[in-house]
Amino acid sequence: MAGSFRGARSKLKRADTHIADAEKLIAVFLASVPFEMKRELVAVKGVEQLALRAVKEVPCDLEPIAADAIHNLRAALDLMMCDLWRLNHATNIANAKFPFTKKAESFQARLIEMTSPLPQRDRDIIAKYKPYRGGDDLLWSLHEMDISDKHREIVAVGGAIPNLDGWLEVRPLTGKNFTMARDLLQACEAGEPWLTFEPGSEVKFDLTISCDVAFKEFHGVSNYSVSAALREFRRLVTSIVSELEQAYAADAAAGR
Repeated sequence: MAGSFRGARSKLKRADTHIADAEKLIAVFLASVPFEMKRELVAVKGVEQLALRAVKEVPCDLEPIAADAIHNLRAALDLMMCDLWRLNHATNIANAKFPFTKKAESFQARLIEMTSPLPQRDRDIIAKYKPYRGGDDLLWSLHEMDISDKHREIVAVGGAIPNLDGWLEVRPLTGKNFTMARDLLQACEAGEPWLTFEPGSEVKFDLTISCDVAFKEFHGVSNYSVSAALREFRRLVTSIVSELEQAYAADAAAGR
């Protein structure tokens, strides 16, 4: 057992550094008030509008830092597999990889291929995490995002996600109706107004604008901020490594 799982643990530790760096960047960005609610006259349309405008870009350093965190977490799983093969006296360590698959139907074959020297107990542990699309989509996203960073483009971090809290009162000048966008985020991303009304209308509001930063283009993390997604990735990988590590520690303690 001496030295086993050291590689996976070192990658997890390195990922912690990148996650902390990402969270520091995000905190500074969000504290800078990256959105403003602006009242604008659109003369050609004969209307005024309230529009939530992004006035600052997400820091460019965030994408490579997040990508480094993702890569270290993904690499921890492959290094764990290498250690499992060594612990079971396998020699062709180059074939040891964590068994991600695109489809559930192909997972069992991939699992058997990647765990051929390992006991059934190890297969059962890995299988319950469902590392395939449609299984654990968060775990699958970790794999997919690591591939994207290495082979196509850097992990894409979207703009900040805005949210409003407070109150708004509109009194049209001549009683004409005003229109409001149904989805604040979509309106902001499209550069469209949140509220459109007759010029000269009395508009009062007390709105608190809050926001966070999210990944884009990966469905498994669509409901997570960057920080939350990275921490969930870390939790999942740690759980997998720890469960197998504990199983082999129990074997050693029992003299197996």
